[in-house]
Amino acid sequence: MSSLNFSERPDADITEAAAIANSVRDEVLCRDSKPKSLYERLGGAPAVDAAVDQFYEKVLADERVNFFFKNTDMKKQRRVQKSFLTFAFGGPKTYSGVGMRKAHQKLVDEQGLNDSHMDTIVELLGKTLKELGVADADITEAAAIANSVRDEVLCRDSKPKSLYERLGGAPAVDAAVDQFYE
Repeated sequence: MSSLNFSERPDADITEAAAIANSVRDEVLCRDSKPKSLYERLGGAPAVDAAVDQFYEKVLADERVNFFFKNTDMKKQRRVQKSFLTFAFGGPKTYSGVGMRKAHQKLVDEQGLNDSHMDTIVELLGKTLKELGVADADITEAAAIANSVRDEVLCRDSKPKSLYERLGGAPAVDAAVDQFYE
């Protein structure tokens, strides 16, 4: 049996051998090379489907938000939500619906969709995932994902206005300073 003497090999060969070894390291050590997405950790499509179905049972039973769905085709709504959450949670991109702002503009303008309603939706999503045995860290991640689209859903600028802008700019600040010194 002959042995391989690496000291006699060109550096390029050693580098290539090291690269090959590193490319299979995680497989040899029986570990994932990249962390699983929330979608994968939840259990993929069957888990998202079950979560969305249970979630909408809660939404439709909750008087704080159920009126938003009074005239909604819930079969279609569930299908769109499953597609959106699959994508948002790191699964395959199958969502082809309209943007969050466009989808919710009418609800904001005509029915007063606001932060308290979003809070309720996030709460009900968390309760649903908890009932399905999802880990607290994954529930927190799902809530963060839901909250990441809050400004779009509520049709507002995602960049908060400065105090100067909220007061009304130069005229308002000038008036406040004048009043202060009176």
